[in-house]
Amino acid sequence: MNNMKQYFVGVDIGSANVVMVVGSRSEGSDLLDIEGVSIQESRRSVKEGRLCTTLPAAVINLGNAIKDAKVELEEALGIKIEQAYFGWGNSDTRCVTIDDLVPVKNKKTGVIGREDINILRQLLRQVRPESCSEKIFEIYPLCYYVNGTKRTLDPVGMQGSWLQGSYLLTIGLSDQVNTLKQLHHRTGMEIQKVFVNPMITYPMLVSQKEAEEGVVIVDIGSEVTDVTVVREKKVQYFRTISAGAELINADLRSI
Repeated sequence: MNNMKQYFVGVDIGSANVVMVVGSRSEGSDLLDIEGVSIQESRRSVKEGRLCTTLPAAVINLGNAIKDAKVELEEALGIKIEQAYFGWGNSDTRCVTIDDLVPVKNKKTGVIGREDINILRQLLRQVRPESCSEKIFEIYPLCYYVNGTKRTLDPVGMQGSWLQGSYLLTIGLSDQVNTLKQLHHRTGMEIQKVFVNPMITYPMLVSQKEAEEGVVIVDIGSEVTDVTVVREKKVQYFRTISAGAELINADLRSI
């Protein structure tokens, strides 16, 4: 973007709406100032959080909705949006906790280094989902154990013979992920990364103390609801349920 400010763009793909948010951050600040928001209807291209990948018209409609949001914000803010982060999720998106361990590489000193953590992550990247239709989104570290007993969030600099890591894997359907990544052809901007919504929304909803001590977040959307468990400032578990505000409204109307 041709501006002195540093901009960040996020796109939330929901069943009812596509929401694009532009934030800016001044040098030396960790806080984002919201510069603009655009809300566009999903145009029946998303059902219960799932992209209608089998309907070419639905994919086109979703791309157009995102592009309309982009154009609206570009005109309102006088900037050029070239890239964005995407958030998304549905009941097919899930998380799995997995553990693995490796011998500490520096056998002479037994001091654990960043390289040991990288080896653990490489092992986990070789893990394959149960279904061939799924793929792993991201691998998030939860905690580590040194010699099977000493629990820590950061083992670098500690001494031991073995390093065990506990990680949270986010898994989703391959066709959904691939369709999202291909949307840049229709939107005219690069997709920097695709996130599962429950993994990134909690810092905006709870305090630092709540995220440290433990909290459950229930985010009710139009057709799906995210339930997220946060502790030690990390997402420990999440589940997306195929029930949202529209179903609640229908129940109320029936009464």
